[in-house]
Amino acid sequence: MRLLGKQAAALALAATLGLSACVSGSEPSEPPLAVTAKATTGLQVVGTSSMTLRTYKTSKDGKRQDLSGALCQLTSPQINAAVTSPRAVSMPTYAQGARFKNRGAPAPVKVSCRAGDLRGSATLTPEPIGAQNQYRSGASTSGEVSTSIVTLNKRMHSAYPWGFSGGLAVELK
Repeated sequence: MRLLGKQAAALALAATLGLSACVSGSEPSEPPLAVTAKATTGLQVVGTSSMTLRTYKTSKDGKRQDLSGALCQLTSPQINAAVTSPRAVSMPTYAQGARFKNRGAPAPVKVSCRAGDLRGSATLTPEPIGAQNQYRSGASTSGEVSTSIVTLNKRMHSAYPWGFSGGLAVELK
């Protein structure tokens, strides 16, 4: 009977470890994967920016469950990399300016992920790195505060390099 208890405990531990490998909200444990740009004709790589790639599935009750261990492929004319989620990724950044076609913006990156029978994809679109998409300004007259939000367009961001930053969560179905 005691042997059965040890076997049950070992089985419970293995099941817990197996589930934690599939459902996790933890931060990536490995150092960022450095992605190298290829085919950069007409573009100028000026540095890198970090982003975190995660995968998840939606349960029957509508709750999001993080999945780890999904194999993801990042592809564009400039990028080709394989990543296992969750993972921090160091992506190239590109100079922006009127001297470049399309102001130097790289092509969007398609991210395709799979884990067992589950599949999903998303697209990373380049954004000016280091600029806020909006800024707030305020003014006071007679004790009243007026705030306005101005959305900046990509031409106003011309001093900032193009890149991919922040994070991306790909839903697997």
